[in-house]
Amino acid sequence: MITLKTVENNNAAIPFFEKEKIEFSPFSDCLLAKDGDEVLGYCLFDIKDGEMNIRAIEPQNDLMLLDGILRSTLHVASSRDIKSAIWSDKAPEKIFRTLGFVADDNKLNINKLYESGCSCCKK
Repeated sequence: MITLKTVENNNAAIPFFEKEKIEFSPFSDCLLAKDGDEVLGYCLFDIKDGEMNIRAIEPQNDLMLLDGILRSTLHVASSRDIKSAIWSDKAPEKIFRTLGFVADDNKLNINKLYESGCSCCKK
């Protein structure tokens, strides 16, 4: 069974930031997609000043899994009453556009969470 959740101890997130060569800060967090103990993917992000910044997301070659990881990460923002999400570093704008999550203001559309179905399967 695949689980998607943020790491309980931020020390567990540090190796993923190091792998991506992204600086870890007190505002950093990590959401993991796991099947048992096997890590299938992750999203590295910061939350600061009421905004989420997605800094890296993997795997980029599996749109359905990436869609689930992105939706779960944006749900973290929504549940923390964060209304704005952006991307930087190694987060792939092209894939966010493919999945239909880029809003007109070039930020991520958190409200898309409340629309039905994933965008990765639509043509």
